[in-house]
Amino acid sequence: IVGGFAVNTAAQNLEISDGQTLDAYLTAEGEYVAAVLTSGNIVVAGYSASDTGSAAADLINALEALI
Repeated sequence: IVGGFAVNTAAQNLEISDGQTLDAYLTAEGEYVAAVLTSGNIVVAGYSASDTGSAAADLINALEALI
């Protein structure tokens, strides 16, 4: 799931951890999430487009570290 709740309906009301939804977590510029959810889905989202880019970069770095 790429993109925050404002631009991606799949991210609306998405639970990311311990009952906390993505829209409750992303409340200010500079906040982002790059995580594997308990469902197995991967979420890459940020408060802004720039923050989503940062989340994507973190995910790419984590994947490259596995190689």
